Amino acid sequence: MRLVGKFLLSLSLLSLCACTTAHVMVGKARPPVPPEQVKVYFERPAKYQEIAILEASGEIRLPISSGDSSERIIERLKREAGALGANGLFLWGLREQPAGGVGAGNYRAGVGVGFKRDSGMALAVYVEEAP
Repeated sequence: MRLVGKFLLSLSLLSLCACTTAHVMVGKARPPVPPEQVKVYFERPAKYQEIAILEASGEIRLPISSGDSSERIIERLKREAGALGANGLFLWGLREQPAGGVGAGNYRAGVGVGFKRDSGMALAVYVEEAP
């Protein structure tokens, strides 16, 4: 019974891991922009300034459960970009990645489960409007 208790404790601790967003500055920050005004670009505009490389990740989850949707990851990226003054994103990719695991057992048998996390990367840019 102690084995099940340790497993449930580990599972509950992992569920407390929150979503994360991080950035690496590659240019100068600008005044903040509302996330609704941050546009996702699929082709490079004529004139833009690079601001930061962004990464956003969702909550840790079991592989059989549904994760954060692509839209939620993109919204996190847009929020972070806007906070740095970017009005555009070049989306580099969305992916599902391993996020650790928990296992328990004795000399006869064991059980383990792996966890997943959805994430995305983008380049935050400031696009200068054409005259």
